[in-house]
Amino acid sequence: MTKLKIPAGPQEITPQWLTLALRQTGTITDATVESFESTAIGEGAGFMGQLAQVALLYEGSDVGAPRSLIAKFPSDVPENRDIGNHFHFYERETRFYQEIADEVELRTPRCYYSAMNVEADEYVLLLEDLAPARVGDQLTGCSPEEAELAIRHLAKFHATWWESPRLAEIDWMPLVSDPTQMQAVEDSYRDTWDSFLERFGDKLQASMVRTGERLADNIASLMAYNAEPPRTII
Repeated sequence: MTKLKIPAGPQEITPQWLTLALRQTGTITDATVESFESTAIGEGAGFMGQLAQVALLYEGSDVGAPRSLIAKFPSDVPENRDIGNHFHFYERETRFYQEIADEVELRTPRCYYSAMNVEADEYVLLLEDLAPARVGDQLTGCSPEEAELAIRHLAKFHATWWESPRLAEIDWMPLVSDPTQMQAVEDSYRDTWDSFLERFGDKLQASMVRTGERLADNIASLMAYNAEPPRTII
């Protein structure tokens, strides 16, 4: 099997590369990608990565050949990319689709192709386009019905992995108590607490402010406690 070069971003994708990538996974067999149109997915939607919707035009036909897919790459912003690499975000997402996505009790995009070179910090995912599904808006929020739907699906997901022996095999997925994770959460909390109070302090009860101030000194112990059994994927 030919080892394909991993593109740095949507701008390096070609029809030939797409054809070879989709053929390697059996997504297409006889068809050839003749041309495509790549559209960046909204600014800010991919803070840690580059996201593009890729519309495909084929020469020949294959039943089930995707007419549209989502291409994901590491961020092209050096600072964001460094953060993603430091916390292994790209590696973990790629391994998720390679190793456990088929076992997940959630509607998960089909992965048409994935590749990574950890040493070179190169990653790519070609995923099913779930349109007309839409990306959530963290500022606008969601309806109570949407929140209930999400919670029910998450509960099923957590139940599937509850104390699963498979968890011991997934060594690339860190515990909540991973030292790097703990330090990052603690540092971030301390760095943002004052600005949070400036914006929202007048909306909080005094007891909540006191609790928030005490939390900074207890984050590590709380995360260590949360890492104790029973365990699941969150």
